[in-house]
Amino acid sequence: MSMINNKENKIIGSWEVKKGKVVKDDNCERINILVDEHLTFISDDESGWKKLYQDPKDSRYWELTFPESDVYGGGPPKLTVRSLTSIITDYNLNE
Repeated sequence: MSMINNKENKIIGSWEVKKGKVVKDDNCERINILVDEHLTFISDDESGWKKLYQDPKDSRYWELTFPESDVYGGGPPKLTVRSLTSIITDYNLNE
């Protein structure tokens, strides 16, 4: 498992059904490790479905979302880089 490469701007997880069971891909596991052990939690949005993190290594902001809202639990996770100006309103942040 690698930390975030400074050229990455999104990490998208996916799920597959194998033999009747949902199996998470490596990106799902990587995202879980990143948010649990590497990234610093900053805030939730008002809905609680989006979470904002910051990478202590390069100070970039990463947003955790679950874009497949029609799937149980929101589906697989997705981490996307967000600019400071784009998150101030979404997360009620003051500069």
